[in-house]
Amino acid sequence: MKKILVTFLALLIAICGVSAAIAEDTILIGVSCMETGSMAAGGLHMKQAITMAVEEINANGGVLGKQIEFELVDDQGNAAGAVTAVNKLIASDPVLCIGPHTSPMALAAMEFYKEAGIPFISAATSPSLLDQENEYFFRISVSDASVGEVMVKFAVENFGAKKIAAMYITDDYGKAANNASAAYAESIGLEYYSEGLTAEDTDVTSQLLKIRDWGPDVIFAFTHDADQWSCHYGFFPADYHDRRFYGAGHLRSGNCTQRC
Repeated sequence: MKKILVTFLALLIAICGVSAAIAEDTILIGVSCMETGSMAAGGLHMKQAITMAVEEINANGGVLGKQIEFELVDDQGNAAGAVTAVNKLIASDPVLCIGPHTSPMALAAMEFYKEAGIPFISAATSPSLLDQENEYFFRISVSDASVGEVMVKFAVENFGAKKIAAMYITDDYGKAANNASAAYAESIGLEYYSEGLTAEDTDVTSQLLKIRDWGPDVIFAFTHDADQWSCHYGFFPADYHDRRFYGAGHLRSGNCTQRC
């Protein structure tokens, strides 16, 4: 995060000539963060990382001799909250913004950034984001179209998978990742089966039992933090915790491993 901020800010100020950054003694960064809602655990990690990065950068002289400040607004982890948060940040006239960080939120908010002429960095991964042709959008994560193919290749090369199943959240992120995985798996002759869930689902046993009965070799999870551990933990009552189960990143979170 520190390298991304330093590089991005230096280029923005030196090349783009952002007048607000040059005129002020400090550089203001806006942050759309998931402080509350179902993805608050990820939001906490994001806040901690940005705080540490800003403190380290400022302790080492800042960027182009200027200290960094950041304003954080809770986007509640949903599209409506992201629109509200981004508009509040825009009103403060930041040099750039970080977040929102999921595909549905980024899609909902990116037009406001474009109208305001404010660049923003996001970890959103849906391939449809690039279809918006928004020159103010900078993505730091790989597209789901690429992740799906890589995960299928990994399952085949490391586990000899011939049947792959997936649990996916039914938002832009989950559907894009699942569709990409399914398309690539089928293109190389593998069987693929998936079950969807929503952010409101508190019990996914039904979906997991269907996956168990289908008999996959490997199971993917294209979900967010709160949903990821629910899927993983749900395999214990489903008597199906002996299968390879992995996702695009959230399984490494402490929240998931502690509960599983």
